[in-house]
Amino acid sequence: MIHLSPLKCPLIFVLVASVLGTVMIVKLSTNLMIPSGSVAKNASVVTYWPKHKDKIYGLVHMAKTAGTEINGELAARFERICGNKGYSYDAYQVNKRHAEWKQNHPDKMLTVYSLPDMTTSMVEKHSRGRVHPVVQKEIGFEDCDYIAIEGSFHFWGPMVENMPDDPPFQFELHVPCRDPVDWLMSMCNYRSRNYNCNAIIKDATNECLFMMHRFLDIPLPQNVHLKCFNPIPIDPYIN
Repeated sequence: MIHLSPLKCPLIFVLVASVLGTVMIVKLSTNLMIPSGSVAKNASVVTYWPKHKDKIYGLVHMAKTAGTEINGELAARFERICGNKGYSYDAYQVNKRHAEWKQNHPDKMLTVYSLPDMTTSMVEKHSRGRVHPVVQKEIGFEDCDYIAIEGSFHFWGPMVENMPDDPPFQFELHVPCRDPVDWLMSMCNYRSRNYNCNAIIKDATNECLFMMHRFLDIPLPQNVHLKCFNPIPIDPYIN
């Protein structure tokens, strides 16, 4: 077993291996410290490195546009998906708990509140399947290839500006463009509101609309590009 202890660079880390009697020499980058047992002070190790170094994707999770399903499906199928409705790194266990719960409660409907976990004790009404924004901020988005956010549109600009830009990257922000009438009726149904066809259109519509602050007509960084897509059905988008 090889034990690593704190070493300051520049250095050549020599790894001796008895593979056909060959000595392998591995050169590490400069200004590096390898910690042993604790977090190294003044370490300059870069740990972020998205797979798609030239482009990162985002999803504006508008209410009633299948955002929960899209986030959950992507997290279950792909790596480096980061969203308040699912992260790739623990999606398997979250879905496993969901399946077990459904098996034990066949007559009940599974909701985001049905499966409290360790995080629920710290943040009420949240879990690993419904991650609190403060927890997301604490985790960070530097290792994400795809970011899904169910929150204010003001989030996107500062988040992109604070991302490491070496190398430079483009940020493609996906905006769900569901059929307007279907979308409105879905929101009315969710809020248990009847659309009043005899009222002033604006007033009747406002009775159903909610969470519209998730998309705003505000300036964004120059490397952010908006792209409209049809979210229903979700399979063409997922695939």
